[in-house]
Amino acid sequence: MAISHANLALYRDGQLVDERNAARTDFSVPAKAADYRLTFDVDTSRILPFSTHVNTAWTFRSAGPAGTARSALPLLSVDYALPLEAANHPTGGPATFTVLQAQGALAQRVTTFQV
Repeated sequence: MAISHANLALYRDGQLVDERNAARTDFSVPAKAADYRLTFDVDTSRILPFSTHVNTAWTFRSAGPAGTARSALPLLSVDYALPLEAANHPTGGPATFTVLQAQGALAQRVTTFQV
């Protein structure tokens, strides 16, 4: 999907660590454990007629890897396809949801899912 604008922001213990105008990025964090919140905001209003703003947030506790090592966090996201007609009204068909895992993270087994 083409994106008009995407923004990722990382908060550590409630304070903004860094923010990037990107759909993908890497953030560096200290080795000491902390509470994090990662937000992902997407605006596709210039290229799509509906479902133009999506906001996602993950909260987790994590510590940075030792030394200068890099480690991908095992965050999950959900992609969805909703049965809507051109005026953004439901058609009555089934909705599809796909759980995606962060690239480079250890594989996880999803055991439950709620909408």
